[in-house]
Amino acid sequence: MADSMRAQLIMAVLLFSMFPAYEAQSGSGMSDGATMDVILVGDRVIDSVGSEVEIGIQESYPDSTTQIISGHNLGLDDHLRFYEDGLTPWSTVFEDQADFLILQPKSTDIAVQPESNGHESILTTLEKIAEIADGMPADPVLFVPWAHKNGDSDRPITMGDFLSMDSIIMNATISLFDNVSSGLRYVIPAGAAFNIVYMDDMAMGINPLDQSSNFSSLYSNEVEASEIGAYLIACTVLISLFNDDCSPNLRPNSMDVNTSIYLIEVARRAVEDLPDSLATPYEDDRAPVRFRNLAGGTYTIQPGSSIGVTLFVRNFAEEDRVAVVNLTDSSGWNWSWEDDPLALGARLITIGSDREVALKFLIHAPLSHPGGPWAGSTHHFEASVMDQFGIKDNWDFRLETGRQRSIQITSGGGSISMPPNSIAVLDIELKNTGNSVDDIRAELFSNNNGVEQIGSLISIDGWGVILLDDSLAAGVDPWSTGRIRMQISTPSDSTGSLDFGIRAGPVGLPHQDFSFTSIVISTRISGSFSVDSGDCENIEPGEDCIWDLLVSNDGMGSTVYSIEYHGVPEWIEIELPSEIELDSGEFTTIPLHLAVDGEAQLGVTPDIEIRMRTQGLVIDSEEISFTITSEAVLETKGDVECDVLSDDRIMLSVFVVNTGRRSDYIEAVVDINKDIDHGFLINGSYTHDRFLRLDPIGYQEALEIQAWTSPSQDSTRLSITASPVSNPGNSVESTCTLNQVIDSSDDEGEYGFLLMFQGFLILGILGICVCGLLLLNSSLRKRKISDAFTGEPDTISAEVFAEGFKRSRSELRIHDSEEIARSNRALDSGLLDSVIQDIEGLPNSLRHESRADTERSEQELDEILKDLID
Repeated sequence: MADSMRAQLIMAVLLFSMFPAYEAQSGSGMSDGATMDVILVGDRVIDSVGSEVEIGIQESYPDSTTQIISGHNLGLDDHLRFYEDGLTPWSTVFEDQADFLILQPKSTDIAVQPESNGHESILTTLEKIAEIADGMPADPVLFVPWAHKNGDSDRPITMGDFLSMDSIIMNATISLFDNVSSGLRYVIPAGAAFNIVYMDDMAMGINPLDQSSNFSSLYSNEVEASEIGAYLIACTVLISLFNDDCSPNLRPNSMDVNTSIYLIEVARRAVEDLPDSLATPYEDDRAPVRFRNLAGGTYTIQPGSSIGVTLFVRNFAEEDRVAVVNLTDSSGWNWSWEDDPLALGARLITIGSDREVALKFLIHAPLSHPGGPWAGSTHHFEASVMDQFGIKDNWDFRLETGRQRSIQITSGGGSISMPPNSIAVLDIELKNTGNSVDDIRAELFSNNNGVEQIGSLISIDGWGVILLDDSLAAGVDPWSTGRIRMQISTPSDSTGSLDFGIRAGPVGLPHQDFSFTSIVISTRISGSFSVDSGDCENIEPGEDCIWDLLVSNDGMGSTVYSIEYHGVPEWIEIELPSEIELDSGEFTTIPLHLAVDGEAQLGVTPDIEIRMRTQGLVIDSEEISFTITSEAVLETKGDVECDVLSDDRIMLSVFVVNTGRRSDYIEAVVDINKDIDHGFLINGSYTHDRFLRLDPIGYQEALEIQAWTSPSQDSTRLSITASPVSNPGNSVESTCTLNQVIDSSDDEGEYGFLLMFQGFLILGILGICVCGLLLLNSSLRKRKISDAFTGEPDTISAEVFAEGFKRSRSELRIHDSEEIARSNRALDSGLLDSVIQDIEGLPNSLRHESRADTERSEQELDEILKDLID
């Protein structure tokens, strides 16, 4: 039975492979490949929903094809064998037409724990499938199957339990996607849709396994989907692939509208509730026109050579696209299209739907040159394709520059004249014209009178030439110059000559360049010089120094000399004249101006060689040596602060800065012009120390020093003297002079002014009170005079006087004088209180007294007024 099924499957594939294959096009218009081609491969799970999925895809894309390859026992392992057996006849169809290749593993195969052997087996199978699918236009999509209705009966952990089996399937799926080698990008969450219906039934209090439940209606048996389940899966597939809902035509006749609306909502929820690590094909945000190249790597290219790169551009859209393909190269590199080297820059292409084009270009690595790429340097290149809608895709790769080794002799050779029985040094300059740091080796060769000599030493008839510095210029940077020195000695004869050559090349390679030198005896050429260092043995950073060079012509006739130097660090500048011409026996003094940069490193003793050269020969040389040194130098920063503290003590504060290059301890001394307490103020504490050694401070670092003294009634002079320990001659003094008496009198004057102001304020207030009382007295006197003319008594009864103090809403009651006075005191305040106190002495209005008893004398009235004034 299995063999028969297998044969039928292969036959179906062979029939499928008979569909015509298409090549990439560059013409316009809708191509034949502009269809939605979906291939589903699986077992009976796919078989139970395939027709419904095909109808759904047809509804969304009328011009589409859906191929379903399934079988009862066709699991992932069988998929793989099926691919391997049938790949040749059907790979062309997949390569040209497939938009989605949907793979459904057996639910029992994928329902394994991530750490189990079964998981490793399914991962290995998926990796092989991904490798096969890599030659196809679309990435493989994993159809996550639903669990069996009652779990997997062959496993105790899932037996009779849908949720347990579904949970294991989901966990295994997430683990497969976490492994990049699986080749998986997207899923169709079919199992999640079944799980949602199961959970909804439970939420409504319905047993999902009951035959009348919504969940049970999804199954036709324990594994396969029913008509309703197929509708749910078709909706899930459409949303996952195209974000389209199922059309009304897809709903089975046996299903009501409410159920179809519910299942569409379930499909939406299944897609939207996916974990972050999983995504559907619709969420693929890659450009429709994009590269199909493998991930770019790093490739080695030799300088001066070219490398070909092929770009595979495919249009995954369902219509033709126009696109621009371009390459962004690294600076200094060139590239060209292979089929048209003269067509520089971007290329415009038109590519049909589901079609792919291959574009090849050449990248040309530059030869080694000054400023060019070094060996081993990596250069980034990026190819881009952008369609007419501005949607862009990029593919990048890197090229590593290979090594180029070459040298060139740039000086030496020619004719040289030397005095007899003399010694001279000749410099040979060797330039590294390669692209990496290299060692250059040289050797001498000569052939005089048939005698050939090769090596680092030549000795012929009293002539001698020897290579110094071990005949090696080591560690020469690209396009930098190395030097090899040779020492030449002449015989005592007044005539004669020597011809020899020097050849050089990178260590380990044949010699690449050579030069010839001819030496003749001349009694005319000679010269020497001496150096007077003066006071330049120690130089401070940032300072200059002048050396004196005494140059003399010891030969015959006029000679032109040049003075040059070697071994000078970057932080030293030397000024010298280019040439000096002296007659025979003449001498001159040349100033050698030497400037040391402020950033020079202390303690360094550079060895600089001064050379005297004529006709290319070094006829004399001398080394000069000095030391970069420095001392701490103190300066005050800001103003000196002199303050009188709250306890009348005097405080002196000063900041000192070390402007020298050396870090040093600081010694400070406090002094005062009288015999009173004084000392340093350290961290807020008063000490009686007269001498203090402070922690060292470095270059441009500042330090605050504080001193104090007890108060004094006359002039006080307080001073601080600070100096570096290693440079006591450099000291700074800060002085503070204060007069406490003057400061005290100023305070007393201010206090006296305050007392005076308070006195004037009190007098002003008393004056205002007296004026008020005088006005009251005058008013009362006028009232008295008026009463004398009218015959009215000059006094009033207590009842009448109290009547003026009553409130508007108070009731008229009869009380004695004491009660009236108490009431008025409670209602009024101020001056009236003292008036009411006198009312208590008035006679009671209830008694019948004579008019004479109710009148007061003028003398009594005056006494009351006096009391009021007091």
